[in-house]
Amino acid sequence: MTNWKVHPLIWGFILLCLVSLILGLGWLEIRLPGGFPLGTVATWGMLMATAWALLRYAPRLTRRRQLAWLGLILSISWYPFSIWKAGNVELTFSGNGQSWVVWTAIISGWLILLGLWTAISEVQRRRT
Repeated sequence: MTNWKVHPLIWGFILLCLVSLILGLGWLEIRLPGGFPLGTVATWGMLMATAWALLRYAPRLTRRRQLAWLGLILSISWYPFSIWKAGNVELTFSGNGQSWVVWTAIISGWLILLGLWTAISEVQRRRT
């Protein structure tokens, strides 16, 4: 049996970040100490929170659990990789940022597919 208890505030945070990023809301441009754009921190937090939630839903000792762990590791590495590719904490790319776009798409796609797998598995579990 899976543990479907993830605090509603986590889901609220993920939804707030996702909607804000899609709509390009102004609060994402706020600069934190050290030059970190709040939108970058929100994106990183959203990726990690989503990966953590999917990990919580994955049954122990399953392939989905292993893939959820990998999703969490990829999500944690998103910002350090981004800094390395951009050469700065603000993620201002002076050259070609294509590899960063690909990296972000891979992690996002991974989490989306894992989320779909999790949802389908839960529907199937409830039917039996």
